[in-house]
Amino acid sequence: MGKPAPPYVKIVQGPTESYSLFLDRLREAIERSPNLTPDAKERPSEGRDETSASTRSPGCLDRLTGATRGSAGVDLATATDVTLQDDKVQVISTTVDGPLGHGLSALLIGRSSTSKQGLFVLPGLIDADYTGNIGIMIRALYPPVNIAAGTRIAQLIPFKGCVPKTAAVQRGPHGFGSTGSAQVAFAMELNSQRMKN
Repeated sequence: MGKPAPPYVKIVQGPTESYSLFLDRLREAIERSPNLTPDAKERPSEGRDETSASTRSPGCLDRLTGATRGSAGVDLATATDVTLQDDKVQVISTTVDGPLGHGLSALLIGRSSTSKQGLFVLPGLIDADYTGNIGIMIRALYPPVNIAAGTRIAQLIPFKGCVPKTAAVQRGPHGFGSTGSAQVAFAMELNSQRMKN
């Protein structure tokens, strides 16, 4: 008589395995699981429409690796030398182009070491179907600041999006609001003085 199947399978990301390949192995393990109903196996992708970046297609995350085994994200490096002359927000090109691959989206945030140097990386969202260069919006608190090409100043935290319904807007290579206009309802400069009537 055969041994019963264990109630769970332990899936561990390899030390040099990219996050997206690990997710593929995890997805395959779920599909092979004898203890899940067909409905439960389909639930993670329920209601999702395929985008131009296929959920199984490779992408830039396959070429990036986390710094340690427990890393939640992967670092982004600048593509060219940049000098931030003032404290205005600037966009810096990276060495990475989308799509991220495997149907993943990512949160772009600054590294802690970047903040310690007086640089503020504005957080951003990279959609799964974005195909252009992943730019970093950055502001120098104490300019001027020189940033050498190849400097890792930001990181991508990948995740599986779960928006059940999307509009029929075709994604292009342009970022920063290219699929719709920004809408600001109210903007006012704040200072320490009271408003006069």
